[in-house]
Amino acid sequence: MVFDLQEKFFKVSVQGLNRFQAVELDNCIGCATCAEACPIYKCTLNPKCVPAWKVKSLRRLVNREKGFFPLLFGSRKTSATELSEMMEYVFKYCTLCGRCMEGCAPGMQNQELFEIMRETLYKLGFLPDKLKNIRSSLEESKDPYNMGVKARLYWVKRTKLKGVRVGEKTKYIFFVGCSSAFKKINRMVPFHVSNLLSMAGVKWSLLGEDEWCCGSPWLMLGDREKFKEFALHNTHVIEEKEAETVLVACASCYRTMKYVYPRILRRKPSFEVKHVIELLNDFIQQGKIRPIKGNMKVTYHDPCELSRLGGIIKEPRSLIKALTSNFIEIKENGLRTRCCGGGGLLSISNAELQISLAKKRIQQAADLGVEAILSACPSCRMSLTQANELLQLNMKVMDVVEFLVEHLKT
Repeated sequence: MVFDLQEKFFKVSVQGLNRFQAVELDNCIGCATCAEACPIYKCTLNPKCVPAWKVKSLRRLVNREKGFFPLLFGSRKTSATELSEMMEYVFKYCTLCGRCMEGCAPGMQNQELFEIMRETLYKLGFLPDKLKNIRSSLEESKDPYNMGVKARLYWVKRTKLKGVRVGEKTKYIFFVGCSSAFKKINRMVPFHVSNLLSMAGVKWSLLGEDEWCCGSPWLMLGDREKFKEFALHNTHVIEEKEAETVLVACASCYRTMKYVYPRILRRKPSFEVKHVIELLNDFIQQGKIRPIKGNMKVTYHDPCELSRLGGIIKEPRSLIKALTSNFIEIKENGLRTRCCGGGGLLSISNAELQISLAKKRIQQAADLGVEAILSACPSCRMSLTQANELLQLNMKVMDVVEFLVEHLKT
């Protein structure tokens, strides 16, 4: 992105900061303990990838707009060069994984601050060119893959799923998500979820063409208003079906619908949001699903948005341990899970870095000598599969749901 630096100066308006976040911004002491936690800094060793540097950049923008000196002398403008550099490191060197929060000495909620940075830059027109197609796709097709609502049920046709219900009023709505509906590598997961729900006697339905992207990519781009539009649409459609529970198989959909929808919409939707792993784990405990326990040596990769940002850590392990007596924990798990590079739209904005992160993560699993690495997120599954193939490792990459189906009694 090229600018005429003699003319291009911007009056920055940092919005979205609440009082708590404004105080947090001043609490960053620049100790850079977050550097050790940040997977991108550890991969690049670039000081400007340290989360504290990004926080400092946001604080500099805020101080130019508010505070003692702007009160006396007026706000100062920010150059295009400075904003362009911020865009580079906020969009192209961050997955919004939130691991920096685990390494922060004062305990700052950096992940939300980085969303605000993206929003500020987006409003000023500073969006990496590679992400502009995502914006157009979301606007036109209601998904980041430019497939369109007419293709929402294509996976049903390809998997030959029988007995599917669409648009019915029911207790459970299965919100499939874009990466499962449109990516061939993931389409068997919603197929298996659908069959498992029916097997357990659950009355469920799909939204079909009424399902839009959960809106998470809009937040990653920095457009809060568009996110709100998508959140309102999905919430209205689901509540219209009188659903009590929305089931998702995507970590991003889970965090977005469960925690971000209430915050942005400023009300709690009438339905509960559950990841399918929670429900399937309950079914096994209740005897509604009876798998055969094996001895396959496996490990589990915690998706950042499901574990650290979503709070779902015990349930996947409980389910996996019901399927195999040979479960091994991977290094950096649970709240401190290492990002595989699949988040923050990094695979679009900086594919080379995303692959590097994925390789480091998949190698950690390979070092354990496991036969398979499991996860519970379609984005993680795509990222880890790519790295697995590039490194030519003799290891499977599977969703936990697929692993469960392999251990069902026939």
